[in-house]
Amino acid sequence: MNSDVQEIKLHIEEEIGCYRELMAVVEQERAILLGGRHEELLACVERKISLAQHLGQVQEARRQAMSRISPDPDHPLRLRDLGMMLPSEERGPFRELLVKAQALAERLSQASSNNKAFVEEALDTVEHLLGILSGNGQGAGYGARGALKARAGTCPPRMLAREV
Repeated sequence: MNSDVQEIKLHIEEEIGCYRELMAVVEQERAILLGGRHEELLACVERKISLAQHLGQVQEARRQAMSRISPDPDHPLRLRDLGMMLPSEERGPFRELLVKAQALAERLSQASSNNKAFVEEALDTVEHLLGILSGNGQGAGYGARGALKARAGTCPPRMLAREV
């Protein structure tokens, strides 16, 4: 069991490394989006996909190692449970490792969500501008007596730029 626990710790440390690499790629992606260097985006996304696949493989290897030491196959062992099985002098460092992995995962998720929101807003802005240029987005016109009237199906005004 001790070798399985060491293997699990190594997998968690490898997961942390993957999270750090992914975080760097997501930050690079943000810089590309904000800088308007869209030609660099494809390579960045390919790197992100590759790292995410590697992370998935590492997590699956960790889960398999954890299932080997689970006392009940119907109820898989959780990382918290594993911490309680460790000798008392190893519990603190193990908990810190888990906290670090969780914090990085949450930070990565938030950064990815921010990038997604930025891309969606940029697409909405482009769509709105195309509507204006094609005449579909004209929001108001003048009636027969010169009164301003709104057309049905108009888009609300949107910001043309946004800082993320």
